[in-house]
Amino acid sequence: MVVYNKESGTFEYIGEPIYLNHERDLADIDEFLASIRSWLARNDRLTLKSIFESMDKENFGELSEAKFEQALLKIGVRLRQAEKRIIKDVLDPRNIGFLKYRPLVKELQGIP
Repeated sequence: MVVYNKESGTFEYIGEPIYLNHERDLADIDEFLASIRSWLARNDRLTLKSIFESMDKENFGELSEAKFEQALLKIGVRLRQAEKRIIKDVLDPRNIGFLKYRPLVKELQGIP
């Protein structure tokens, strides 16, 4: 179920987060993107960009790994360790523990 969180001004998933693929780990970033697009299409009121931005207090366009995972939990998505590594490799190219979420949001919005 999706509800509006007045504190953060975002629509969030309420319930037990799920894996994007129930049977196995996602193999690569393209499979992750396709799976999360599908999930967001089925739950179209979820506001991933707003959730990321509400957690990015400094407005740097990046979140710590823990906060990034928290943001995904707020949209009802749970990641496996291998999936976290795939996302980290793409969104944390400097390998400093902070993931840039804006490229992900743009990709999901269809902006190159």
